[in-house]
Amino acid sequence: MKPISQQSAAWSTWLRATWTRLAPRERILVALATLVVGAGALWWVALQPAIKTLREAPATRSALEQQLQQVQLIEQQARSIESLAPVAREEALRQIESSTKIRLGANSQVTVQGERVVVSVKSVTAEALADWLIQVRVNARAMPSQVQLRRTTAVAPALWEGSISLSLVVR
Repeated sequence: MKPISQQSAAWSTWLRATWTRLAPRERILVALATLVVGAGALWWVALQPAIKTLREAPATRSALEQQLQQVQLIEQQARSIESLAPVAREEALRQIESSTKIRLGANSQVTVQGERVVVSVKSVTAEALADWLIQVRVNARAMPSQVQLRRTTAVAPALWEGSISLSLVVR
């Protein structure tokens, strides 16, 4: 096998010989074809991806800024919840039971198991569950430790059933 320098020298010699054998009109056409292929390759490899990135940058930046604002809002909410003083166990249980009856309805059941409270739900909307969780976190200082829910309907509004285990943060 020949070294690379010899191969490129042979290639260069063959290219020059072929070029000199071409008629002036053919040289112009080959140069023009080479220019078109080179410009196309430059467009596909360098320019098109860069232009696409520049076009999408404002929308991407806006979406990322919205996500950052949401994360900051969640962080602020978490800090405010952390700063709340813990409530007495009896008060926490009372808050959980009352908010469960009000928000989740008669198909829900509260069971106390030591420092955990298990809430069983049937035919509850996601919105009602979300509102209930917020109320339980703020008023009873209880945090969900385990959630086992399954969707019971395929049509809107979706209904859920299962159980949610809450950990009490009591004094």
